[in-house]
Amino acid sequence: MVSTRMAAVLVLGAVALVGCKKEEPTVMTPAARRTPAAPVAPAVESPAAGVMDAVGMSEADVQAKLTQVTEYIKDKKFDMADATLKQVEAKKDSLPASLQPKVDSLRKMLDAAKTTSETGITVPSTMPTIPGM
Repeated sequence: MVSTRMAAVLVLGAVALVGCKKEEPTVMTPAARRTPAAPVAPAVESPAAGVMDAVGMSEADVQAKLTQVTEYIKDKKFDMADATLKQVEAKKDSLPASLQPKVDSLRKMLDAAKTTSETGITVPSTMPTIPGM
């Protein structure tokens, strides 16, 4: 029994040694050591930056216009908000994906504010909760 175990240990050890391969070190030639690395191209700040510059608006400009639309809605200057939002909506396809939902959200907010102003009916911002549910 002991000799069977000893034989098994020796066989496994031999298999492990045969299976291990010694790695040869990589030798660098003097020419390879003197060759400088290729320069890295600068990264673009955002994927849509080039497209937005081509249409004449930077991401900061768009964000400023969206903030302006929000202020116009708060001040109930719906015509000015609508005109500014239309400028941004005209270029919506070239905007980054992070700004497109904001444009849609502001359009809904403006339309709701106009409706509320015209009809005088206010819509609650949240649904009432039912006790016990």
